[in-house]
Amino acid sequence: MANAGYRVRTTLRSLNREAEVSAMLLEGGGEAGERLTFIGADLSDNAHLQEIPCVYLKSIRQDE
Repeated sequence: MANAGYRVRTTLRSLNREAEVSAMLLEGGGEAGERLTFIGADLSDNAHLQEIPCVYLKSIRQDE
């Protein structure tokens, strides 16, 4: 979506993974760039989810 010109906000459980996720995007042909913003979020807390500024929210679970 960011490559298509949209501003994208994505959540991470830990902002310490920002560099790792940016590297994965580059490896997959994407680019973090200025249109992508990382937000630290506890996705198991519904109250926290309501504080995230967004129009559309999609959760993709990665088993650890």
